[in-house]
Amino acid sequence: MNHLVQGRWLLAILVAVPTSTVLAGDVRYPADAGVINVKQPPYNAKGDGKTDDTRAIQKALDDHPNAGAIIYLPRGTYRISDTLRWPKGTIGGWEYKQTILEGESRQHSRIVLQDRCPGFRDPDKPKALVWTGPAPAQRFRNAVRNLSLDTGKDNPGAIGLQFNASNQGGVFDVTIRSGDGTGPIGLDMSYTGEIGPCLIRNVEVQGFAVGVRTGHVVNSITIESLTLSGQSRCGLENVGQVLNVRRLVSDNAVVAIVNARGPSFLTLIDARLIGRQGAENLPAIRNDAPLLARNVTATGYARVLDNAGKPHPGLTLNEFTSLPARSLFGSETRTLGLRIEEIPNVTVDDPRTWVSVRQFGAGGNDYNNRYRNDDTPGFQKAIDSGASTVYVPRGFYVLNDTVHIRGKVRRIVFLESQLVAGKGFKDSDKPVFRFEDGTAEVVVLERFSQTYGSLEKTWLEHASKRTLVIRSSIMGRYDSVGGGRLFLDDVCGGPFTFRKQEVWARQLNQETEGTHVVNDGGRLWILGYKTERGGTLLETRRGGSTEVLGCFAYATTGVSKDPMFVCQDAQFSVNMGEAQFGGNFPILVREIKAGTTRELHRKEAPSRFGIGALLPLYVTR
Repeated sequence: MNHLVQGRWLLAILVAVPTSTVLAGDVRYPADAGVINVKQPPYNAKGDGKTDDTRAIQKALDDHPNAGAIIYLPRGTYRISDTLRWPKGTIGGWEYKQTILEGESRQHSRIVLQDRCPGFRDPDKPKALVWTGPAPAQRFRNAVRNLSLDTGKDNPGAIGLQFNASNQGGVFDVTIRSGDGTGPIGLDMSYTGEIGPCLIRNVEVQGFAVGVRTGHVVNSITIESLTLSGQSRCGLENVGQVLNVRRLVSDNAVVAIVNARGPSFLTLIDARLIGRQGAENLPAIRNDAPLLARNVTATGYARVLDNAGKPHPGLTLNEFTSLPARSLFGSETRTLGLRIEEIPNVTVDDPRTWVSVRQFGAGGNDYNNRYRNDDTPGFQKAIDSGASTVYVPRGFYVLNDTVHIRGKVRRIVFLESQLVAGKGFKDSDKPVFRFEDGTAEVVVLERFSQTYGSLEKTWLEHASKRTLVIRSSIMGRYDSVGGGRLFLDDVCGGPFTFRKQEVWARQLNQETEGTHVVNDGGRLWILGYKTERGGTLLETRRGGSTEVLGCFAYATTGVSKDPMFVCQDAQFSVNMGEAQFGGNFPILVREIKAGTTRELHRKEAPSRFGIGALLPLYVTR
């Protein structure tokens, strides 16, 4: 299936509007979803391509700071004349977060900068169409979704999008275009420090000097399905980040990828780099930092890679590491190459069949009520109503008992709601959600945030052999007792225990103390794994297989008595870049095989430009 079509998982929230026809790819919402429609009062944006809508859209943003609000742009062309800025709000250093700018249609919801716009004319003083906040790393749950950004013509100082999200958030199904090819950067994630972890998915950048630029040493960025074309300096430039990229297509007459000298750390999987006229004497990739590349092909270039100034012959990288791989048992030098499965699609129901938890008594208004309400019965009745899609309007919900996901439901859309485990879970080991048997082979949970105060609770118990997909969410502990397949997509939470199951994760962020992730006899594949705090980051045991493509270890709490990675009678491969901030792991890998224990110590590993340890690639089979 075409990867752009496959990535349109926001169809899950498609809702009928009586006066218009819902088209494939449209994203629409029910009236009580808590969505802020910029065309409705009091904002009254026109979207006619003529009226200046800057003030209307900016007011919609400013009126809803840090609230999980979806600022929604129905179909239209929204002409602007100044930067759209994320709202700051006032919550003690955690500003510029939980804001979503989303269009009805990627093709037909367009934000366009007026031609020759004052303030966007100087390339030495660049300015963004959309700006989403500065450091530090508190920009939780920011997102830009399902729209197009166009910098117009004769605006050589215009940047398409300066994006910042932390822990969970990203850019999904977005086109960024320069009307005449000029402008410094299309998608800029180097304008401030401490960007990430976040996920960039199904993004296309047309024009600009640099298509996508990432920078600074923390907190890692994961990209899947990126198309670049028409750049004048390079397609993708990484200056310092731990950057994990899968399914990149670059169609350019310039170098496709620059991985700059310094703490840069690039994982590149499944890339196609097309060189146009002018590229015949250039390398497709210019690399001066740690690089792991696999299944990369180039055409139209002189060669696929220049590594540290040295030409690498040929136009294909089946698998390449710029630094030697390590193995404590044997001499393995290649990643495990586990099978990669795409996130399964779920049929979009007729919106008239959807049900809301509020129809069954859930209030979603408990934030100021000191958790006196209990929304559990409303959730359970909605799930048991026979509807296959349940939606949770934006709000704050308290759950005091286990919610059982069962029956006919196959999608629960939380619409950026916040959830808390209430008094009913005090001194209790019961899960907040229990995923059980039902009629749908695949069930999707998406766009919720468990409040950080209840992250220690068992948030979800996977007690079914059915497949579960969790997207764009913050959650607590996950435990599997049923063995069903699991897809984690832009998820912050855990710890996670996977028992004899197949798991695919994209942009997984885990920050609790103790062992972060356990693969107990299953198959685990991760693209982009970011961690904080002490305790073993990942343990694989009892015949399990784990492949991590791009790990960023942020050591923040003292010297760890536990090894960073543990592998016991199992298979494991990882490439990792670390940043130390008040902590470190003296033991990077402890491997036990048939009763024999060996360890890889920090002093035996190369340095990540003086800020932490580096595992260019560690492999065991």
